[in-house]
Amino acid sequence: MTEPDPRRALGAAAEQQAVRYLEQLGWLILACNVRSRLGELDIIARDRQTLVFCEVRARRAGAMVSPAESVDRRKQARLVRLASQFLARQPQWADAECRFDVLSLWYHADESWQIEWLADAFRPGW
Repeated sequence: MTEPDPRRALGAAAEQQAVRYLEQLGWLILACNVRSRLGELDIIARDRQTLVFCEVRARRAGAMVSPAESVDRRKQARLVRLASQFLARQPQWADAECRFDVLSLWYHADESWQIEWLADAFRPGW
């Protein structure tokens, strides 16, 4: 039997925390873990009339690099391509205002989470 990947488990738990956080803000969660051959969109939500593509990144407390720092230009470009692909398949959102947020989650030894939300973390060139 294969041991579960602790990084994958941390990521899944972080995404659940992020969904709860966004729902508490009053956002409507439209989809989670939207996969294609290009990759995955973690959370797609609606903040009032804005369609928000949320990238969720997690680290254990004390990590040298913050979760948000791992969303580099290459990752941003991939997210923009994924969002474009999603929008092409969802004509009802074709004219919607869109933005890209990053949710950084720190997992502490006491099993608590600290969430840092970067709204409009980067802008696509479209």
